[in-house]
Amino acid sequence: PHERLDLLTMLEAYTVNTAYALRFDDCTGSLEAGKDASFAILDRNPFAHPVETFAQTRVIETCFRGEVVYAAPGWAD
Repeated sequence: PHERLDLLTMLEAYTVNTAYALRFDDCTGSLEAGKDASFAILDRNPFAHPVETFAQTRVIETCFRGEVVYAAPGWAD
């Protein structure tokens, strides 16, 4: 418990901080004009639920460089 990351720190580690470490932060890692639009849409706001339930969060759509590469069944209907 003393060595755990909060949700925001964990999400930043997987996104903007990874892009920075790999020197890709000029084109990816955050949603900004001119950057690749690569992101996932979740079925819930993870900040509005207890962190213990994060594993129950489901991806309903994934976009890579602006193109939808995954859509959960029934999501796009």
